[in-house]
Amino acid sequence: MRTLFILLMLSACVWAQTAPEPTLEETTKWLQENLPVKAVYTSTGMETPMHARVTEAQFVGCRCQLTTNLTIGPPTFPIVSEYRYSFAAASLQANRIAVQEWTKFKPTGYYLKIYAVPNEMPIKTEDLRNGRVYKVSQGNEFSILIGSKEMAERFQKAFLRLITLCKSENKKEPF
Repeated sequence: MRTLFILLMLSACVWAQTAPEPTLEETTKWLQENLPVKAVYTSTGMETPMHARVTEAQFVGCRCQLTTNLTIGPPTFPIVSEYRYSFAAASLQANRIAVQEWTKFKPTGYYLKIYAVPNEMPIKTEDLRNGRVYKVSQGNEFSILIGSKEMAERFQKAFLRLITLCKSENKKEPF
């Protein structure tokens, strides 16, 4: 009986070590499906209600485009900010993808901070007004506000996996 238990434990360890990591396609599919549904923050308990969310996520290989919406104020007269971020996953800094607590509103939210490598391909930011591009800028960072720490950490892990996959894809020999 003890030998059987040891064999089962060893086989579980071997299986855990050989379980395949998600592919690029699986990682981008998960991000594309989950960012618009689960990257959401809502605060209604204050004088000024606030709602932040990712409204769209598109991934084509290692190219990414995220659209976010931030609505502050009462439904009768809200202030709406909408931004579209376009970037190459290989240009992101894995060591700077971080989750930070945000306590300005209640309940507590969590920023997923995303940074590009300075002086490389920047993150293109489009400020949208009524669905049209109002202003375009380039920078090295953006944040996504999320209501759940667990979800923010899961997105962080997915972005780290995406960066790893895209950086290794760029290192392949052409022939």
